[in-house]
Amino acid sequence: MTDKKLLFIPLKSDNDYELLKKCIDLVNPIEGKEIGLNDLLSLDHFSLDEKHDLIRLLKGDYNFILTKDFTFYSKNDQWFCRKHDYRHSYITKMLYHMNNETKYRYNSAVHYSDLHLVELLIEQYNKFLEEDLADEIGEVVKGYEISQDMLQFISNCLKEETANDDSWMDYAFIRRFVEAVQKYDDLLVESFFSEENME
Repeated sequence: MTDKKLLFIPLKSDNDYELLKKCIDLVNPIEGKEIGLNDLLSLDHFSLDEKHDLIRLLKGDYNFILTKDFTFYSKNDQWFCRKHDYRHSYITKMLYHMNNETKYRYNSAVHYSDLHLVELLIEQYNKFLEEDLADEIGEVVKGYEISQDMLQFISNCLKEETANDDSWMDYAFIRRFVEAVQKYDDLLVESFFSEENME
């Protein structure tokens, strides 16, 4: 059995990300159904340079291409795509946990400025993230390091669309929390690669 050769594309601004996203938008792949490289190359929507890049990505050294929004993976020289739609799963599991394991019951009043609540949500998010990463790549990877900056950033994001500090522990609230974590993650990734490029 050959080792998986992984290509990780962390930034949405990366040309490879944009090209693979274009593939997804064009063929709208169904999970479990093969994506044929020859079928992609026969489409007029790709320039000659883009077709060369597709060959480099899908016929080169990689059999696992990971981005934040989707994964391309190869089995027996056939390519498949899995979109990362984890938000609904996380939201429902987090609501269940908050309702049954904490004082923040479903439909109870909550406050965006409650940093203890934000910390509990991040801890639970980390738990699901670590479980998913272990299943995905077969390794133990730690979730987010919870800092005062992160707590304040998430709290501020939750408050962005409202004039007051009040909300309810419901699906919409947890969805806004998950979206805030995504924004925080985007900032971390951009900051990391900006620092690398400066070195």
